Amino acid sequence: MGFLDKINYRRKQEQHLKTVGAERDLYRTMVSDCQASVADGTVLGQNAACSRPGTVHYSFDSAQQVHFPSDALQPGPMYFLCPRKCGIFGICCEGIPQQVNFLIDESLL
Repeated sequence: MGFLDKINYRRKQEQHLKTVGAERDLYRTMVSDCQASVADGTVLGQNAACSRPGTVHYSFDSAQQVHFPSDALQPGPMYFLCPRKCGIFGICCEGIPQQVNFLIDESLL
């Protein structure tokens, strides 16, 4: 690797850091706008569609599988107690902030 290659890699890295910083600033602006929009104590629940003006920002993420113990007396192919797998999918309204988690059983994964 030559000297010019190192300079080009460094420029690409610096550009990447600038892009990431701009994206982070945009995210923070969106979250603060959302918090201002729902500052009246809004909570998650069933509401009519487009029932109020404003903006919201939702974040979502899928976690790795989590193991939890299953019932050893439950009929099935395994005799011994073995952990069951569960996928977690979370959605968070950044302005409130409140998160809803969906648990997905291993048979559906």
